[in-house]
Amino acid sequence: LVASASAVDFYLYANNDCGGSNMRCNGFNPNTCCGTNQSNSPYQSIAVRGIQTGWSMYGRGYGDGNYARLQTVSSNNGNDWICNRSNGFRYTGAGYNLVGRKRAD
Repeated sequence: LVASASAVDFYLYANNDCGGSNMRCNGFNPNTCCGTNQSNSPYQSIAVRGIQTGWSMYGRGYGDGNYARLQTVSSNNGNDWICNRSNGFRYTGAGYNLVGRKRAD
């Protein structure tokens, strides 16, 4: 399953709506993460973009430096991207994992 999945891009955004100023991590595979050890992280939302049609996955947002502590998990619900917003905390990392198999067409 992993070998047939395309890599996706992670974004960490300085605002809470997955838009605007960001840190981008290109071409990551499932069950990997991208982040920063920045002590005063400005990132309030994370996005997983470039999800193939029919794939079901969870986007994961982390805090406390890189991917030390899982803070949020959201499904793509059939969409081609995921946006996780914070509830006042700051993100320091992003990742994703596939859920089961490709959805039926």
